Amino acid sequence: MNAADRIVFSIVTVDSVEGLERMWRELEARADGSFFLSWHWIGCWLRETGLRPSLIVGRLDEKIVTLALVATRHMRRHGWLGATTLLLHETGDPAIDISFIEYNGFLVDRTLGEAAVARCLGFIIETKAVGAEEWDELYLGGIPETYIPIVEACGLPLRIVARKPTASIDLAALRAERRPYLDAPSANTRQQIRRAMRLYAARGTLHLDAAHDVAQAMEFFDGLKALHHARWFGRGRRSAFSYPFLERFLRALIARCQPDGTVELLRISVGTEPIGYLYNFVYRGWIGTYLSGFAYEDDPRLKPGLVSYSLCAERHLARGARVQDFLAGGERYKTSLGKPDTTMYWLAVQRPRTRFRLEAALRRLKAMAEGS
Repeated sequence: MNAADRIVFSIVTVDSVEGLERMWRELEARADGSFFLSWHWIGCWLRETGLRPSLIVGRLDEKIVTLALVATRHMRRHGWLGATTLLLHETGDPAIDISFIEYNGFLVDRTLGEAAVARCLGFIIETKAVGAEEWDELYLGGIPETYIPIVEACGLPLRIVARKPTASIDLAALRAERRPYLDAPSANTRQQIRRAMRLYAARGTLHLDAAHDVAQAMEFFDGLKALHHARWFGRGRRSAFSYPFLERFLRALIARCQPDGTVELLRISVGTEPIGYLYNFVYRGWIGTYLSGFAYEDDPRLKPGLVSYSLCAERHLARGARVQDFLAGGERYKTSLGKPDTTMYWLAVQRPRTRFRLEAALRRLKAMAEGS
């Protein structure tokens, strides 16, 4: 019997965020989880949602080695299919889950790794009810592709809701080769960035500033919001700021995390005129470019986004970061600036229910009709 097989699991209700914080941070120090599984994100999410989900705790010889938070929600889709759904570190409310967790999963002791992930998933599946109700689906949103073989091995039907590619810049490799960031992109992207920099420089000095305190970070955030909203509104689409929870959540993250540097607000300017803002997560050498706002102009040669991201890469190359991650999404700029990386999945593990089999059959019929 290996160590993971001896993990003993239990389910408790989160009554005290402060009590959970001590437990979570202690395991986080022994885990290789992402920023989205750090207390920075999880603690702020709990406080801002007011949610008190069920806590799954795994102990090995009385030592906590796995933690996960699952919420229960009654979901309905197609107007007829209802399901009691367990959600991992999400609420099931699109207006709240707009915060868009990625690199999701179970927080596990690094010495146990994937074996502990498999055991935790197995425990949830074996547990018919989490809380008062029996669940129909386990929704795992924003999990990396390394989880897919583990989930496939659980023995229950699996519905892939969405998959999104990621792209990143390997800053550690550039540093080891003593190369600046602008050596990394393709010749075409490099030419576009340098031309845009020359055009901007004709107006004034091009520079990047990091917010030095919470007050300035909030000021930068206001600027980001204005540019981001204008861009999406100009396209006739809703911006992320159309959802009140997201702004509240992101401001709370700034207030809690800017002082220790795990949330970073950058302003890129030409002289005194901002051309871009970046909202980044900074965690264990990983830089996640989470949200942005750019000042687009009529001249297509001006590339505020490409310039801003490249200056960000140079900043963190010099500061010793491992990687700059553009997170999930197939936007072209991500692979222009970086290289394809992992894939994020949104999927549902389903108990054998007639309504799910009917739904799957209808999906197949629809796919056949669209392909004919």
